[in-house]
Amino acid sequence: MIYTLTLNPAIDRTIYTASLSKEDVTRVEKTIRDAAGKGINTSKVLKQLSVDSICLGFIAGANGQFIQNSLEALDIKQNFITVAGETRENIKLIEQSTHQIYEINESGPTLHQAHLDILFKQLDSLKKDDILILSGSAPKGISSDIYETIIKTYPHLFTILDSSGPLFKAGLNAKPNVIKPNKFELEQYAGRTLSTLEDIINVSKDILKSGIDYVFVSLGSSGSIVLSINETLHATVPSLKIKSTVGAGDSFVAGLAKTFNEKQSLEDILRYASSVGSASVLSEGTASVNISDIDTLYNQIKIKKI
Repeated sequence: MIYTLTLNPAIDRTIYTASLSKEDVTRVEKTIRDAAGKGINTSKVLKQLSVDSICLGFIAGANGQFIQNSLEALDIKQNFITVAGETRENIKLIEQSTHQIYEINESGPTLHQAHLDILFKQLDSLKKDDILILSGSAPKGISSDIYETIIKTYPHLFTILDSSGPLFKAGLNAKPNVIKPNKFELEQYAGRTLSTLEDIINVSKDILKSGIDYVFVSLGSSGSIVLSINETLHATVPSLKIKSTVGAGDSFVAGLAKTFNEKQSLEDILRYASSVGSASVLSEGTASVNISDIDTLYNQIKIKKI
């Protein structure tokens, strides 16, 4: 079974406007409201890929109930822990004239050790070779070593880490099976600009030496790369008419989870994850893909061994 852990879920409110005006009222053309948070986004895409998963994490208040209802309507399994407060709402403002995205994120509720104790009891029931996806930010009250602690506590699980900043850096200490930073997140980790593909590969190789099995790095329009102890592969994607990049990385992770669960070859895993991530930018809102787009893109992805 595939489990997605979203410590800090959200409602993503995606607002589309033709252009932002500093001197006049900015008119909203369309608003989309989605149950979100990185793990939830991944579970939604997995469902579209006909793969079952179970959502874990913490929800609160009316927004939390909205998330539960939304996932129930999609027939996505969930085992959330309810806490006091209110689940956050994040605004994604898309200026269509420039394709610029402005993101404004709330903090969400504060958690305590008692809440984590309940979560660890849930994780105790996961079985050997279950896939656990650890993604996104942590809410107030949670230490930055939370992903590190989970991975070390459950070494029998196949873990995919998709986070950033201190959560990502600490998580690396526990040697997850797979990590998936994007270029910006890898630069944050490295503490410097990574101007070339060679720079990105060199930093990824250093991470790989620490004992992680696979390092995937998403590179936007430049595709993605994967490094294992035996090979380095670069996937390039065709030029796309982008509608929204929100949730593209989470869609990529859904592709990873599906194909790792099916024990496909590394080249096929990279090709499929790239096609799912690319397909998501062709749809509006958060974490939505069209299967026909995936099929088309899959045949257009080019893989090069480096």
